[in-house]
Amino acid sequence: MSTNPRSQTGVRQRPALFPLHWLLAAAVLTGAVGGVPGAAWAAKRLAIVTSEGGASAAPVRAQITKALKKNKIKVVGKPKAAVPSDDESWAALGRKLKVDGFVVLGVDSSGRKRSVEVTIRNAGDGATAGSETFRAKGPPKKLAAVVGKGFWPKLKGAIDQVGATKGQSTAMPVRDLAREEQLAATQPKPWGSEPEPSPAPPAPPLPPAPLPPEQSPDIAPEVTQQETAVTPVAQKERQKKADQEGVKAGRLPALILTVAPHLMSRSFSYTPTSAAPTTTMAMPTIAGDATLFPVSNLGVSLGGEFASWLKYLNRYPTITTELRASLIYRMQLSFGQLFAHAGGFRHFTAAQDDGTRTRGDQALPDVVYTGARMGAGARFWLTDAISAGVAASYRLTTSVAGGTYGLTTKVYFPNAVPGPGLDGTLAIAMRLSSILEIQAGADVRRYLIATRPTAGTPINAAYAVDQYVSAWVGLAGVVGGN
Repeated sequence: MSTNPRSQTGVRQRPALFPLHWLLAAAVLTGAVGGVPGAAWAAKRLAIVTSEGGASAAPVRAQITKALKKNKIKVVGKPKAAVPSDDESWAALGRKLKVDGFVVLGVDSSGRKRSVEVTIRNAGDGATAGSETFRAKGPPKKLAAVVGKGFWPKLKGAIDQVGATKGQSTAMPVRDLAREEQLAATQPKPWGSEPEPSPAPPAPPLPPAPLPPEQSPDIAPEVTQQETAVTPVAQKERQKKADQEGVKAGRLPALILTVAPHLMSRSFSYTPTSAAPTTTMAMPTIAGDATLFPVSNLGVSLGGEFASWLKYLNRYPTITTELRASLIYRMQLSFGQLFAHAGGFRHFTAAQDDGTRTRGDQALPDVVYTGARMGAGARFWLTDAISAGVAASYRLTTSVAGGTYGLTTKVYFPNAVPGPGLDGTLAIAMRLSSILEIQAGADVRRYLIATRPTAGTPINAAYAVDQYVSAWVGLAGVVGGN
């Protein structure tokens, strides 16, 4: 006989739904692990890829890396392959790097403002999950600061979507409660069961899946161009686009051409000043130069200045020319550019007789300066479109001989020897487009000459100073960059 009081009164106790609770616990466990064991609880892994921008993208990349790590997202090393051109190539790269998605950066410095388009791609199928464009004036560091503030708030939703391919999800599957109740109703209902137990607690989260020992979360394996399935046609199209938009690719210009009219004032004076009066001339000239960089930072420059329409004392036809050639080394920095040069020069100014045979009676001799020239300079970006430059050079004059009425002829100073010379430039430039800018500035050139007069020298002076000061406005154009 049963000893249960309620069963003795003829009242049948409601049985516990023991099988139902086991079904519920199984459903919780199924939702915790998802479709791939450990995938729902493992930290996401993203790779940052720079499609356009070159060195200008480095500060932006650093800010995004900082934001991702702050939110417990692992960032793998920079991929060494070409940037994929389609979704399938992105998916192939994702499988190779074993990442959940990509952060793709495209920096544009061609306008008045710098901008960067940040695109989030799913590594499962290569599709775009979201995109946002950030803009800022000034150097790349200012753009990076704007990205650092807005990246996570604006793209968190897109980052949450990466990690699963189409048709596959790591989320907990939808439960069919009606089916569960129907299965529970078909189970036998035993007598004499204890009261209904409390629901089973949720299963604890599974630990993250360990990484393979041969791969570190911060080091991505090297990926070749063949592994990303980039076709030769796609590669050629990307190179063509980079050539047409060198500013977006962050490349330095390969060829620089400038042309500028100069308004120059020349003065030739003696020491002591009582030996002869100072001669001054206004000399409008035209100048230009071309600089070619066959490699990124090392180039050659050829420049000069010319005028054949001058007249000394408004009667003696005068011509002046200068030719410069040098090697140039440039260094690109965050604030602008530094450069150094070394080469040679030849500067010639001469006046012809007007037919009166009085040219030799004048105090101004013809001069031909020849020698070596070396110096350095810098260019500073004041805004996105305006820059300032400064340069200085030392002129090692090795000869002053030449000309019909030359300085070293018997008419003037047969024993004269050249002294030191120098030149300097101050300039400001405003960019009109990615390949064209307008420039303005001032130049100075100065030569010192030891005349060494003799007893029969017409001008009894110990030294002579030949100085040229000019102001100019011109245009500069670039090919292959900005």
